[in-house]
Amino acid sequence: MIETLAFVLLQSEVYTLMASSAHHSDTQREEPADVKTIFLGREQQLTLFELYLGRWQQLMRNTPPDDETHRLHAAPSPRQKLPCFVTMLFGRGGFGKSTLLRRYREMACEEQYHYHVGDIIDWEDAVEGRRGIFHPGQQQRVEPLAYYPVLCEQLAWALGKQPDEFKAYRTAMSAVEQAYKEAQRAIEGLRTDDRYQWLRDLTVEGINTALKATIPGSGAVLAVPVVKTAEDAAAKLTQEQLGQLVTHLRNRLKQRADDFLAPDLRLGFALGEDLARFARNAPLLFFFDTYEEADEGDALLRLVMAAAGLRVGWIIAGRDNLWGGAEQRERSLALEYGYKDLVPADRGLAINFNAADIGAFGLDDIIRYFQLLAQLVQHEQTLPEITEAEAERVLDVTQGIPLAVNIAAELYRDTGNLDAVTEAEDGKHEIIDRMVRRYLLHARDDQQQRLQLYGLALLRRADQPHAVAAALGLTSEQAQQQYQQTLTQLHRRYSFIFTE
Repeated sequence: MIETLAFVLLQSEVYTLMASSAHHSDTQREEPADVKTIFLGREQQLTLFELYLGRWQQLMRNTPPDDETHRLHAAPSPRQKLPCFVTMLFGRGGFGKSTLLRRYREMACEEQYHYHVGDIIDWEDAVEGRRGIFHPGQQQRVEPLAYYPVLCEQLAWALGKQPDEFKAYRTAMSAVEQAYKEAQRAIEGLRTDDRYQWLRDLTVEGINTALKATIPGSGAVLAVPVVKTAEDAAAKLTQEQLGQLVTHLRNRLKQRADDFLAPDLRLGFALGEDLARFARNAPLLFFFDTYEEADEGDALLRLVMAAAGLRVGWIIAGRDNLWGGAEQRERSLALEYGYKDLVPADRGLAINFNAADIGAFGLDDIIRYFQLLAQLVQHEQTLPEITEAEAERVLDVTQGIPLAVNIAAELYRDTGNLDAVTEAEDGKHEIIDRMVRRYLLHARDDQQQRLQLYGLALLRRADQPHAVAAALGLTSEQAQQQYQQTLTQLHRRYSFIFTE
């Protein structure tokens, strides 16, 4: 069964809503009070974070800053767990992950902790103009040489540093680039060697793609030009031939061989080493928001986490359930672990926004929310507190989704008239319009997925696979192989598509 939350309210009007540009005038005040500063409930989640933050602080007090036993120099696994503190907020969009993330950051900034707290990295903005890096083709990996410069840039920004201050990483990047050049010369040389005549019909890029498909963890890229899929390139080479090629490259590159064949390890560990060095004076805390935009490269981030060690913490909010690991396993042929398997129990906190107890607002929550709104704007205007009957109307229009309640509160702040929000068609349209624009934000540069979402929105019945396949633009032949995969991909990115 598929449910399209936010679309089903006005199915036949989705096109109109997405094209709508109606906005309420801001002429009443130049800088109205920011409704997003209102924080309601979540007492249990705040208490848990404070508890885990305190545990982490106590553990660091008992561990010297230069203790290397709390850093890994290998990819994390259930037997070699990440040494760091990790909190994950995951689940549906519009239910308050970003708001809780900001509150967690405020708590970490309190003076008793003495942390160096980074600014929140919003991956929605960070990947703008370079989304292709984080959305590789099916069964392909994010390229380390494209990923790590973006990550380093964002970490530097969060800490108020310059990328050049990440000295171990800069050294590693230079070594990897040099190894690539040497590998390219070596492969070009082999193409003229009669013993390797089976390489002559392949491009250098195709050879490299075949290596990536064969060597676990390899992210080597010799050149930027687009090539056919890794499977197509690898199919032209036998395992014996690939083994000969790897052996030759190791003999030719010697100590640089791993810099070419497994650059993710060299770059990830070097970046983690820099963070460990920065954390000796004060523990570091990084905050990631809208992480679903970049989590295709999460395996590369984990290498940084491993090498950064105990004194670097990570608070991550996104739609994917990376804690359980189901999403990673669905889109990868390799064995994938969730953070639940990789983080010690005393250092790993998961906040599941798909759970009922931290989902939608109830009637009392909405009444309290509008009371806080009245207090927030009291120096600018007088807003009457809403009655229980009026709160029921807000609940009916918003379904209690925190983002929708927030939008309704903004409209009430601007108009001072609840009827204009819950009864007038313009008010309802404005709520739905903003919700849909927010949900589809990640589809703004992917016309195919936008059309697929429109198709699902216009379905009258969601329990007919053939109709769903047609809405997704799949032929009957494609539907047999891609139906579930396409739905899962849409659900991962947009969170309001549910599949069973």
